Amino acid sequence: MAQQKFWIGSTGPFYYDDATAVPDSRGAPAVTENQAAIVTPGTIVALTTPTAAGQVMRFEDIGSALPSVTQPDLTGNSYTIAAGDFCVLINDDDADVTGTVVVALPAAASSTNRWLHIKKIGSSQTVQLDGDGAETIDGSTTFDMTTQYDCISMICDGTAWWIF
Repeated sequence: MAQQKFWIGSTGPFYYDDATAVPDSRGAPAVTENQAAIVTPGTIVALTTPTAAGQVMRFEDIGSALPSVTQPDLTGNSYTIAAGDFCVLINDDDADVTGTVVVALPAAASSTNRWLHIKKIGSSQTVQLDGDGAETIDGSTTFDMTTQYDCISMICDGTAWWIF
């Protein structure tokens, strides 16, 4: 693997190679595999006992794991939150939308510690968030967003969704 550069906070650059410590040309500290997080694209697994101050990972390996914005097709007036969704823009002004847009949340049991950010960007219809089965959102099985640009952030505790 080619040498990679990464930073720990504002400290660095550090250079990483799978097997050897590689100092940069200016003599910056080198980091070996035992000091770095082990990562694969889309997954971050930090070591529990790093030998360097702080846990580290290569920026190049986390790019695909960073949150992105989703603006789904609303054909059928509904959308089911997908596994990779983090920030979701719901355009209830879409030509295919003819009534309330129902956004189905994933099961709480498989969403522990998951954050979701949902924003209503249209002005035509109600956007209704719907917990899975009898699961709740701040104590109710549904939550309505009625005003253009309404936005909520919520986290799941494994049994329910909580709005912040």
